[in-house]
Amino acid sequence: PARPEATRANIEVDATSVDLGEAAWNSDMQGASWFDARQFPKATFVATGAKAVGGGRFEAPGKFTLKGVTRDVVATFTAKADAGGTLLEGTVPLKRTDFRIGEGVWADTTVVANDVAVRFKVYLKK
Repeated sequence: PARPEATRANIEVDATSVDLGEAAWNSDMQGASWFDARQFPKATFVATGAKAVGGGRFEAPGKFTLKGVTRDVVATFTAKADAGGTLLEGTVPLKRTDFRIGEGVWADTTVVANDVAVRFKVYLKK
């Protein structure tokens, strides 16, 4: 938190780790219309800096890649340090159609919303 400009992040998420609470839905989400996890097994976020925006909040612009599409995004988060490390909690707002998520009949944003908030909670140990 004292030097946000020194922030560096390279986060990878396994596309098969989605869990909607039902095996059939999970399988659908890994298919070509959604995450296409076979062809694109990872989603990534890469940031090379952050800035304090007040009230204990920070912004980190970066590149988010999902399903072979890369877009500029801004992660907003809080950082709370303790004796063992720092807890980061925040969101990255996305438009799912920008990443070809929910193709075909699922592209209709009146059926599945286009605005998605990817929420994260990461504890960085010292």
